[in-house]
Amino acid sequence: MKWEYRTEIRVNAFLQHYLSGNPYPGIPDIRAIILGRDMDMAYRLLTSTGGHKKSQFILDTSFDHFYYVPNTSEGEALLQILCSPMLQKRLNKLLASDLLPPDQQLAIEHDALTSEKEAVLFAYDFDMSRINRFNTALKLFGHRGILIAFDFQLPVLKDYFGNNLQYSSIDLLKFKKGFLHEP
Repeated sequence: MKWEYRTEIRVNAFLQHYLSGNPYPGIPDIRAIILGRDMDMAYRLLTSTGGHKKSQFILDTSFDHFYYVPNTSEGEALLQILCSPMLQKRLNKLLASDLLPPDQQLAIEHDALTSEKEAVLFAYDFDMSRINRFNTALKLFGHRGILIAFDFQLPVLKDYFGNNLQYSSIDLLKFKKGFLHEP
């Protein structure tokens, strides 16, 4: 995939300028989505270094949130979540119900803490930017953490993070029945 960092920065700046000049409250939070063939492509994107000339995809700071959605039935459910802030809020509330609130003083991006003060990241939305920042911070500070994601996402995340992390799985079928009310 051809990738031009400056183009992404320009798109982001243009959208912020355009949306702030129109009826839009506050500074817009621009988010990006990449649709891919399967979850194996997500691993390739997370670990891409941009190639020899740095012109292929590299996870950079163009966007604060950069989601990966596979072009599969699981990806359809993920897209429904990403398009519904209320659904995300309900799921986050459920996931955080047995956890402590996040600590703003902790220099690791996280959504909650365990009782042992380990950072917890809700990665079910597969925001590659957040996943990358979480991984970098854990390695930098030598901490352990917990990652919560859908069952179909875990193999890729385990390959990316390795064994320094504890994983918790969300069963996609149960989620569809409980949240999306599918049979």
